[in-house]
Amino acid sequence: MALREYGPLNTIYHCGRKYQVNQLIAQSIEESLRQGGISRRAGYFLPEDQRTLEICPFSGARLSDAGNKDLLADLLEMGESRAIPKNRITCEEEERLARGFDIRTFFTVDAGHMDRIRSATLKSAGEPLLSLRFIPAARLYDINFQWRSQRQEGFPIVTTTGIWKASMPVAKPNDPQPPPPARRVKLITSDLADALYIEPMKALALDSAGVLTLQSALLRGICREFQVEPAE
Repeated sequence: MALREYGPLNTIYHCGRKYQVNQLIAQSIEESLRQGGISRRAGYFLPEDQRTLEICPFSGARLSDAGNKDLLADLLEMGESRAIPKNRITCEEEERLARGFDIRTFFTVDAGHMDRIRSATLKSAGEPLLSLRFIPAARLYDINFQWRSQRQEGFPIVTTTGIWKASMPVAKPNDPQPPPPARRVKLITSDLADALYIEPMKALALDSAGVLTLQSALLRGICREFQVEPAE
């Protein structure tokens, strides 16, 4: 929730007043930046010490093949934020608010815990339909890549102060003062939770839209069975 509610330049409401998140409270931003990778086929997050692996530890996919791995740079841990009172919202800010953030969820298994995963296959008439893997204490990562209203990934942040900017600072003509040092960063958070990894098998012949439909159906079924809200 923090990535969405307290994301860069987001507008929040408290006690009937409007505020804008304008600063990340962080020490040594440049030194805190991390790298990582994504095994695209599995959605598996590769920490910095695994980003050069050629085989996905979870799925066994060849990460050296084109399109199987994304490399991520300038990852910054989400921390405490500061907001300032905001009375008016510009058209650009209104568009950012309406479109929101591009936040994606990935997972990893801490070193030495792969043997704790339990696997099962759901079959019908002997035909495998779903591969199920229960992952105790999976580490779940949420990464905020960008504003959906922007094409370029990352959020401009002044690295010396943590102040968020709508765009990268540039030098102004006839201004002897150089622009503040800034980087485009992606915000990341992590948490531990038991996870169930569900993989449709070839017999279902699902394309990407079919997988999303299955995901939505499973979510509705879980909410109905356990009497919980989708966000829970």
